[in-house]
Amino acid sequence: MGPKAFVDLAADAFKTELFIKVTDTTGIEEGQFIVIEDQFKGQDIRVKSIVDASTIELAGGMAGDFLLADDARIILVDRFVWRSWPSEIDYGFVHKETLLKASRISWSAEEIEVQGVIGWGDAPSR
Repeated sequence: MGPKAFVDLAADAFKTELFIKVTDTTGIEEGQFIVIEDQFKGQDIRVKSIVDASTIELAGGMAGDFLLADDARIILVDRFVWRSWPSEIDYGFVHKETLLKASRISWSAEEIEVQGVIGWGDAPSR
């Protein structure tokens, strides 16, 4: 969702760690939601603080290990989809040469957009 920027990890990130090494913290801000992903999984998580030019502290633990061998990276996005679920499921039958069971699933989701400021406009967020 939305424009994306990528930041590579500089070292493996293990689920027991709250501090992770990245190639560059430019574009990452305290309180910002990031997505950390590899070839097999992804997780959105909040940045607690920027420690230095190559280290960030996460606000919570990761659900798994993110390894360089699995092409782990961080995605900086401006929009997130959340509260996503099937809102309606209709079951029925379709006649195409034979009788088939079929269904139609309507999907519902809410979206959050990361704004440049929060509150009354005097508190920068991103």
